[in-house]
Amino acid sequence: MGTLETIGIISTDGKPTKEIIDSFRKSVGDFTTGGIEIGSTSVKPEETIGDFWTLDIARHKEKYPSWHGYYIDGLLTSVAGSLDKIPDTGILMPIGVFDPTKPIALILSKLEDLFASFGINEEFLIANLGKILENAGALAEGFNNIIKGKADAPNSFLATLNDALDNKLDKISTDEKDKILESIEAVAKEMSIPQLPIPDIPIPVLDVSFMMPGIDIAPLFATKEAHGIDGIGTKFIKSMAAFISIPLDIMSKVGEFIADSTKLVDGIIKQIASAIGKFFTNIAEAVADLFSALVGFVWDIISNILSISQIAILEIASTLSLVIFFVKCFIIAMIGFLLGSGLIAKSSAQLLELI
Repeated sequence: MGTLETIGIISTDGKPTKEIIDSFRKSVGDFTTGGIEIGSTSVKPEETIGDFWTLDIARHKEKYPSWHGYYIDGLLTSVAGSLDKIPDTGILMPIGVFDPTKPIALILSKLEDLFASFGINEEFLIANLGKILENAGALAEGFNNIIKGKADAPNSFLATLNDALDNKLDKISTDEKDKILESIEAVAKEMSIPQLPIPDIPIPVLDVSFMMPGIDIAPLFATKEAHGIDGIGTKFIKSMAAFISIPLDIMSKVGEFIADSTKLVDGIIKQIASAIGKFFTNIAEAVADLFSALVGFVWDIISNILSISQIAILEIASTLSLVIFFVKCFIIAMIGFLLGSGLIAKSSAQLLELI
């Protein structure tokens, strides 16, 4: 399970939630009726979309089976599922860079009733996220000291944790303190397991069951169809190959650059690394910076690969909506991979309107 499932962007069966599907379909409708301006792509509005995004999902799938099968069951689901294969590891933890709310959340989960008695729960953490992030450096250093086995590190971490939690633990008893210290050490042991590398993510297979029976679908998988235009099978493979390669390349370079800023990297890697650093001071700005850096970059890659006709407004609108969905989900998956999935990832998903 990756970060997307952890925070509820996709369900346990690996599929986008109904809210995600509705939002995607509305985005396509908005782009179609409002026109599109991005990069070198400029498309005038199309006013004849009708009930395309107002129908309920079941009726929409019945009326537009090919679009629904290709974009929802095919690309949207495959993009989300592929990104969720990126492990939620917090791979930068060895250099002291991680979401400080993840160990806090894990500690709280072990003693939920005890912490609840002091008014500390997820709602409290979200409301006091700014205070927690102010202590991010001290929490990270303290947690790493526990992992390294330094003397009295758990007690020192508990003192910092209490400060981050607005001194809610001032009145704990000796027994309660011992229980909390025990849970702190247990979480440190869990999170000290060597981090996994970025996995190889296979290209999904397009389910063509939405095609009408009795029709020869072989041309759909030809490299080039008539007039040199790719069929949907080839477009699907090209799209997913690109969508999968983008995060694998970017995350490895970003991780290396954060660990050693002397490395020579592309401009976008520096932009992303800079935005990641802002998560500890201003989550909204960090999310906005990441989205701004990535959406045009990804659109240029995908639109050039697919060579979409400028008059195919529904295809352009659907592809751009998919790129935006990919970028949003990639941001969350990248946070989980680099920092670990805590309240930073959840707050970012809320800002991106994914949950």
